[in-house]
Amino acid sequence: MKIWRRNTMGIESIIILFGSIGFVLMGFFALYVSTKENRTTKEQKQYIKVNGLLNIAIGAIGTIIGTVSIFYKDSSRIAIIIFIIAIFITTIIQLFISKKYKIK
Repeated sequence: MKIWRRNTMGIESIIILFGSIGFVLMGFFALYVSTKENRTTKEQKQYIKVNGLLNIAIGAIGTIIGTVSIFYKDSSRIAIIIFIIAIFITTIIQLFISKKYKIK
């Protein structure tokens, strides 16, 4: 039973890392889109840019958490909880930002 448990801890860390990479990629894509000339207003571009930066930040936090949890396999459940809390906090920040720019 312990062998199976150790293997799943590594898998959880890898899942956190892949999710974090996804956040970073979404963030860079949002920053790229915010620099392109299109029909969006200045406020919408700023909103997209801030969302991109938040996605990069959560991706960086997740990468750090995932890397640490690989080396400390006993703490991967705590790492998952911290990662979920970080995503939740970022979502709340994005909600306040969307209200600031009046985007629904």
